Amino acid sequence: MDFTILVFAVLAILLMYAAAHILLPVNKVPEIAEHKDKTLRIASALVINTTMTDRRSRDTLMLLEVEVFPPKQHPFKAELNGYFSARQIARLTPDAVVKVKYDPTNPSKVVFVDFAPSDNFYSTL
Repeated sequence: MDFTILVFAVLAILLMYAAAHILLPVNKVPEIAEHKDKTLRIASALVINTTMTDRRSRDTLMLLEVEVFPPKQHPFKAELNGYFSARQIARLTPDAVVKVKYDPTNPSKVVFVDFAPSDNFYSTL
């Protein structure tokens, strides 16, 4: 009797797992993200302004206004949203230099990558 219940429970779990993978194509999301990431380019950006928009348990959603300096192209202004820790927020002051990824076909889409390794802005260009 106990063995039959165990077999039915295992079969029910396997059936739910299979149904979830058929109905919710989990593997397609990383492929799309990977494909989009290939078109993004890295550039230095100067933080112009920061605004806190939402606070979660440990991270804070920030809106950053930045001026992006792509290599061998004209600079442009953009906005980016991202969750940042308290330690990162302390470094995200106006005139801070960060590394970003941007889409050359749609420069308004900018993603935070990291802080620039040097305080000298011109060394990051």
